[in-house]
Amino acid sequence: MSDVSSEASVEVVSGDGLALRYENGHLLLTCGVDEHTLLFPVSPSLLDGHEGDALLGRVAVALSHQAARIRRGICPECQGEVTPGIVPEPKPEQDGYFFHGDCGRCGFQHGFPVGAAALSDPEVLAAFADEGTDLRTTPFWTLEWCRVGAETVVTETPLRVHIDARLTDETLRITLDDDAAVVSTERRH
Repeated sequence: MSDVSSEASVEVVSGDGLALRYENGHLLLTCGVDEHTLLFPVSPSLLDGHEGDALLGRVAVALSHQAARIRRGICPECQGEVTPGIVPEPKPEQDGYFFHGDCGRCGFQHGFPVGAAALSDPEVLAAFADEGTDLRTTPFWTLEWCRVGAETVVTETPLRVHIDARLTDETLRITLDDDAAVVSTERRH
């Protein structure tokens, strides 16, 4: 995949019922349901000369950095200010929440599954590192707890949601607040 233009439409990867493709300057991750498609702005140079696992690794790192920037209030598109949060799905016919940030400068709206807000949390990173998994280079869409709908509402006022991340011999329960901050982690057997 060399010299991918910003106007290209390229199928990047497909598997586990998910497809990742590059189209007009954006990486689109979809499960086949248009309403669930996630759109990520990326440079076409991210794809140049890379295939298979090497390409997936580059995409995983780029999207992990985007989620971490949003979590820290920085727009990955223009570096403007973003207010991160866990917000309800805006379509009334769909239930669920997502990790979201609107840029006050360029207007770009960023959205990830809720679990992506926890990818850079030190306790979450350490729990997975203990098992030999580097979450910074693992494609988030391969993690069950980072898929759309994996969250459970604990309270609505104030909003608290948890996600259960499966480790080898236990589950790491991760609780986030409405600002998309991890407020607690708990290991369960």
